[in-house]
Amino acid sequence: MTMASRTANVCSKSSVMRRQRGEEREMSATEIAFLLAFGFIGATICGALGYLVAADRHWLGFALGFLLGPIGVLVAVLLPRDRDPKSDRAKSRAKRESTFYQRGADQWLDECR
Repeated sequence: MTMASRTANVCSKSSVMRRQRGEEREMSATEIAFLLAFGFIGATICGALGYLVAADRHWLGFALGFLLGPIGVLVAVLLPRDRDPKSDRAKSRAKRESTFYQRGADQWLDECR
């Protein structure tokens, strides 16, 4: 019998014996509070990293990092970037803004009604 198997055997026997005697240890309220606090701090750090690395969607990066942790930060890094000024989205937004400023706000609002 190897040393590792003997250690595992002894540990499993002692835990079984403790359970039979009713000596299972429960977590105290302080331990639970520490776990929750450290979990929240870790989630906030991952959210901040996701906010920093997300290209144009910072709050999406924060949400992914906060909810999914390090995996969410990786997903935020891989989000598609919309930095190309020649993209269709940027062109349509520039066209809308120029149309709005050319016509004037009052005329535009009258057309919307």
